[in-house]
Amino acid sequence: MTNTTRVFLVDDHPLIVEGMRTLLGYDEGLTVVGSAGTLSEAHEALKHAQPDVVLVDERLPDGSGIELIALLAGKVPWRFLMVSSNDNIDCVRRALDSGASGYVLKDIAGERLREAVHAVTRGECPLDPRLTGSLLAGIRQRRDERTGLTWRERELLSFLADGLTNAQISQRMRVAPRTAKSYVGALLNRLGVDSRAAAVGLAARQGLLTMSDSDPRDITTTSTQTEVMAIRH
Repeated sequence: MTNTTRVFLVDDHPLIVEGMRTLLGYDEGLTVVGSAGTLSEAHEALKHAQPDVVLVDERLPDGSGIELIALLAGKVPWRFLMVSSNDNIDCVRRALDSGASGYVLKDIAGERLREAVHAVTRGECPLDPRLTGSLLAGIRQRRDERTGLTWRERELLSFLADGLTNAQISQRMRVAPRTAKSYVGALLNRLGVDSRAAAVGLAARQGLLTMSDSDPRDITTTSTQTEVMAIRH
């Protein structure tokens, strides 16, 4: 008999638990080994269940599932997948920062839920596609705060560094040439320089041209059959 992934469910809604148990049961490679409806129940039950993957709701009667993840992630061999109806991006970020291996919404289709569990076991980070745009925007905003420039201004700096003309910049940014020229002028004023070359030189000295760390290609699908997304580590 082939090895199966042992799954534990932490959710206080019996119908949700039974629904996930049924959906996961359609996959011979997944076995639900237990469930708990509260944080306190989960602490005790997990010791005996010894699962591979724990599906955790964010809202529980005695606290947040994020608390469970923060307490155990990195200390146990289990991986955690947040399955929640809460699509608040701050909640998503806190869950991932606490050690969750992924985050999907409760209305996810059964096939995609099963794929998300398998993605977690492969060391990927499945993320509901409806959350990726907001999460990327938040990541970009944090980088903007670090550099003091908006994302659009950093993008424009990279175009200047590549030697693009206003016409080429307008095509890249999908704006009118006159608007592109206005953007360039505003950026020069913001940087306190009077030429493109001076802007590029200043940006290079201050490390403002490093764009690769936020390349959107870091977001990929876990498979060609699913819309669940995975962030590459």
